[in-house]
Amino acid sequence: MRLHGLVFGAAVLLAGQALAEDITLGDVLGGTVEEIRSGLIAMGYDVRKMEFEDGEIEIKMVKGIAMIELHVERATGQVVEIEYE
Repeated sequence: MRLHGLVFGAAVLLAGQALAEDITLGDVLGGTVEEIRSGLIAMGYDVRKMEFEDGEIEIKMVKGIAMIELHVERATGQVVEIEYE
């Protein structure tokens, strides 16, 4: 069981590294919510939820086995935070 957990953890880290090549802090994803959503879908992300909070768009999405929460500045479309869950 412990080995299985280590293998899964390594897979998640590798997936996170691969995803980091797609989106990085400071990237501008678009000027509208529709542009951001369609751009993420074009990159292979499954966008599960988008909501507005404190001047940011909080996006929950999945790619492969990685679950990602992305924070995008609403005014500029710029990525300000990336969290891997």
